[in-house]
Amino acid sequence: MGVAMEAELEHLLPLPQEGFDLAEVSFTLVDSAGCVKVRTNFYSAPAKAGTRVQAKVYSAYVEVWQEGECVARHGTNAAKGGSNRF
Repeated sequence: MGVAMEAELEHLLPLPQEGFDLAEVSFTLVDSAGCVKVRTNFYSAPAKAGTRVQAKVYSAYVEVWQEGECVARHGTNAAKGGSNRF
């Protein structure tokens, strides 16, 4: 380790104990088919039509959250306008 780094180490704060969420977050409504639109794609969500839910987009999957609980998780659909309706 270099001299400058050693001198600076004593002034650095400790790393946080927990990481932070790297998701892109949006809020959307469940449609009459039981799906939510996230970006340009639709994903099924087990919630009543008209319910506002939180969508979290990660690099490999999308999560649907309702009242602080993850209610659905889908792999991301790379095709624009795609659907993960089941």
